[in-house]
Amino acid sequence: MLAAALLLTAVHCAASDRLQITAAPVMMQTSAPRGAALVLHLDDVRVASGESAMLRLFINTPNASAKTSTSNPGFLQDLYLVPSRSARGGKSSSQNFTVPLPSGTPRGARISVHIIPIEAGAGGEMNAAARVHVSLKRPYVTAR
Repeated sequence: MLAAALLLTAVHCAASDRLQITAAPVMMQTSAPRGAALVLHLDDVRVASGESAMLRLFINTPNASAKTSTSNPGFLQDLYLVPSRSARGGKSSSQNFTVPLPSGTPRGARISVHIIPIEAGAGGEMNAAARVHVSLKRPYVTAR
C-alpha cells in the first residue's frame, strides 16, 4: 500500500495547506526536534458532515497498512472521529489531537508519519482498508 501512499514534506503549515485522506494511506515526513518528550500534532482535523472515520497512526513503519498489527513498535494510536451533533447547520467542527511519541523516537532526525484509514473486517477486527473523507493540517512534531 505504501506505493499508493502520498509522500509529502511537512512543515508547520498555513491554514490552506491541508492533507486529504480518502482511501489510500498517507505517509509524510517531518523533522523531530531535539528535546525530552516529543509530541505529534494533528490540527484542524475534520470529518465530512454526517460521517465518521477511524484512522490508525504509525511512525517509521514504511509498509504500514490497515493489516499492520497494533503490536508493531511503530504503532502510535487509533483515532475515532464521529460526526458533530452541534446545531451549527451541519458544518463539520474541527478537532486537534496531540499524540506522545515513543521515547525511542530519534531526536533531531527525519521521521515518517503514516495515517491509515481503517474499518472492521469480516471477523470484526479493525484491520480492513477503509474509505473516509477526512482533512487536516499537515502534522508536525514538537518537543515538550
